[in-house]
Order: sequence, then structure tokens, then C-alpha cells
Amino acid sequence: MMLANIENEAVIRSPESSADSDPGQTTATEPGWEISEEAFYPPPPAENKTPYLPDCGENTRTRYHGYYCRSLAYVCNQRDNSVSLVEIPTGRAILNIPVGNGPYGIDISPDRQFIYVSNMYDATLSVISTRSNQVVHTIALNIPFLDSRPAGVKVSPDGKLIYVANYLGNSISVLDAEHEQVLTGIPLPEKSNPLIMDITSDGRLAFITLNEADQIAVADLQANLPVKYLACDHWPAGITVSGKNSLALTASYSNNTLSVINTAIAEASPITIAVSRNPVGVIFSHCGRIAYVGNSGDNTVGIVDVFSHLQTNTIKVGTSPKGLALTEDDQFLVVSNLGESTVSIINTGLHRVVATAPVGNTPEFIAILNE
Repeated sequence: MMLANIENEAVIRSPESSADSDPGQTTATEPGWEISEEAFYPPPPAENKTPYLPDCGENTRTRYHGYYCRSLAYVCNQRDNSVSLVEIPTGRAILNIPVGNGPYGIDISPDRQFIYVSNMYDATLSVISTRSNQVVHTIALNIPFLDSRPAGVKVSPDGKLIYVANYLGNSISVLDAEHEQVLTGIPLPEKSNPLIMDITSDGRLAFITLNEADQIAVADLQANLPVKYLACDHWPAGITVSGKNSLALTASYSNNTLSVINTAIAEASPITIAVSRNPVGVIFSHCGRIAYVGNSGDNTVGIVDVFSHLQTNTIKVGTSPKGLALTEDDQFLVVSNLGESTVSIINTGLHRVVATAPVGNTPEFIAILNE
């Protein structure tokens, strides 16, 4: 199953669809929650030509031309070929940044100077300067390797390398961040369709969801080779690695579960965590005890107590929640609502949405530039 939107389709693959076909050719939904084409893909909101510039006060230290004083969410809009900037927690739209064709995955450099965005349909990586909020470089991912449909993006903890999962290329591209070029590739099994990845805090291992293989690939990032394949529940989508504990969670779309992985020994637990319908995005809190999951089938975000293995609560958000990102203090969670071209901003202490912001058409994954 492919959970990206390829070739202008909202893709939720049926079990009968082949793994080597273009993921954009089939669309299926479960009985009882069918979504019309018009409802699933509303027209994009009118672009605001005048960026919102918050008043930070004379005594507030501001950055980036003196007008950003709060955390910002960068949201990939796949059908608009843009990245939206949204102020946290107000939800005020600031501007849209044009990028490549079909932006999907996104990550931010550890020094917070650059945002990296994968563009699925032209096999490129857009590099955005957080100082100018403009694309300063575009890296071709199919040179020198013939990869296609770049999806998940992850920057190494030291900021020196960028990793991009190539969904149809069945590989991970490894890029030099300083020289902005592809260095090598990590091969993965044919027709496995790597989608999303995360990296351990020491930068040694990557865990990658293999969407069609029902597996998690474990890659050694020193050797740039896969070293293990872990079985997981059906149709793995998002994955998150804890920065505090030796744990990873992957959302299994079909089984409505989170699979639990011990990252220290690279082994999956036979015990899974039950969540709500059709989970996609998942993220650990910085404290490591709580995780949040986007349940696209019932339009909620689940709150998961990792150590008791329970979804303890849900928060109603927009239609088809997908990408999730947390502010550094864990106070606010930003959620992309794929089906209605908005993001929901959740106050995690209050367990409720405090702002809903319009963004571009088909919002996918999110990165946060913290205050």
C-alpha cells in the first residue's frame, strides 16, 4: 500500500494492487468511510499575497529579518508545489514558498538554517534557507543513480548528511549536505517501496518503513547497507525513533496498530499497541513516554502511553490527519489534514485544538523551526 499521493490521486492501495505499478493508479477506501473526490481534494485556498508579520515588541529578540518571534511550521503541499509557513500557536498564515513538483517529505538541519523538501514528481530535493524563506538550491536525486519518487527525508544528527527514501527506486539516497550532492545509495529489496524513515540519536542506524513488504528495514549508516529486516503489521506507514529511549514505533495502516521496536538490539516486539482507524503519521514526544498518532480513518490524533502500551485518549482534528510535528518544548503539536487542506494546532497540555490554519492543497509532512 502506498500512502503518498502520486500522479494526482489520493492513494490508499488495495491488497490486490501490484507493488511494481505506479502507486497513483489505484484508489480504494474501506466501506463506511468513502470520501468523494470533491471532499477529499477541495480547491486550494486563495493565496495571501501579504505575509502576516507578527508584532514581537521592542524587547523581544527576533530572527530572520526581525519579524519571526514564534515557532513556525513548514508544511509540504503536494498538489500546490509549495511549502506553507504557519505561525505557532496562532495558526496565522505567513507565506507560501514555491518548491519542486509534488513536495512530500521534509526535515530541518540541526543548526536550523535549512529545510530540505523531497519533490516526488521531478525527483529533486529543494533546499530552503530559513533566513530568506526561499529555495536556494535544488538537488537532482536521479543523478548519478536512477531513483524515483523520493518520499521521506531525514537529516543526520550532526547535519552532515541527508537521507531520502526513494519509493519506486527501492533505495535510500545519501547526500552531502555541505556540497549538496548525492554521494551514494543504500539498496533495498525490489518492490519493497521504502516510504518514511527515522534515525537513532547517535546517527548509526536508520529504520525505514517498507510499504509493500510489511517490513522495517534497518540500515547501518556507517556502512550504508541494510543489516536486518523486521516483520511488522500490514502496510507500515509512518515511523518515529525516540531520542530518549531505545524505542521506535511504526504505524500499521491496515491493522490499526503501532509496532514497537527496540532500537538497541534492532528487534521488533511481538506485542503491538492498538490505536484508532488507519494510523499514518506517528511521533514521540521529546520526553519519550508519550507518542502521538494521526488516525486518518476517524479524523483523530491518538495519545499513546508508550510504557503502558495504551492509546489513552483521542483529539478530534480535520479530515484525514497525516503528518505530525512537535515544538521543542512538547507544548504544541501540528497536524496536517490531508483531506481538507488545513493544519490543526493542538495544545498538548489541554488536549484540544487551539487553531486551525488553511494551507495549500494536499498537505503532507511537516517540519518545525522552533522559536
